[in-house]
Amino acid sequence: YNIQAGGAFVDEEDRQEFATGSIVKAGVALGKGIVKEGSNIIKLWHGSPNNFNELRADKAIDSDSLSLGRGVAATEEPEAAKKYLKATPDSSIGIKATDALQERTDRGSDIPTLYEVEARIEEGEIIRTGTNFKDQPSEIQNKITTIAKDYNIKLSESDKSSKRLFYILMKKIRDEQNINLTAETIFKNYGIKAAKRDLNKTSPSLKDMSTGGNTEYSFFDDSVLDIISKETQQ
Repeated sequence: YNIQAGGAFVDEEDRQEFATGSIVKAGVALGKGIVKEGSNIIKLWHGSPNNFNELRADKAIDSDSLSLGRGVAATEEPEAAKKYLKATPDSSIGIKATDALQERTDRGSDIPTLYEVEARIEEGEIIRTGTNFKDQPSEIQNKITTIAKDYNIKLSESDKSSKRLFYILMKKIRDEQNINLTAETIFKNYGIKAAKRDLNKTSPSLKDMSTGGNTEYSFFDDSVLDIISKETQQ
């Protein structure tokens, strides 16, 4: 069954204009009861073994640290999100599986839940995986350059031309002993609010091979997310 979440709900006629995964300009009532004019809104899905009232990046326990980074995972495909309803923690984030599961239970009931989510985010706030430096949005290029300068991270021309730029940057931050912040925290601090993997554009040969679907996001800044509805499975 569906549970309306978070207060004000967008009229159905307006909601039908939000194609899953697409970015649109809109001034609408959001799930938190706030009207934000001119926001870019992406409709996505998040699956979890637990039922929460909010999605928090600092509590994410399933993200593969070598993939999109630790954050709130979301996909354009509801069927892909449903695969995570029985997910177990990924040990790569350094939390014991039993502790992580208990943390989840403490935060909310242990009822598998599919979340319909809207992300209020600009293209220049999303870093792309499988994409070299020059093909990133100009705003992201500027943010990467500033991060590298401020944290004394050397990105060679070879690094910048590589489609693995996102992973190279993540690894360089993690390997730098003088940096005591996670890469995800640094990205958020510099206005990179999410990472996106789009296999349709970057790796067509891998289409339909990822558990999370062909287009996935990891949100480092959870303040951009609104839960629109929840579907629980007993």
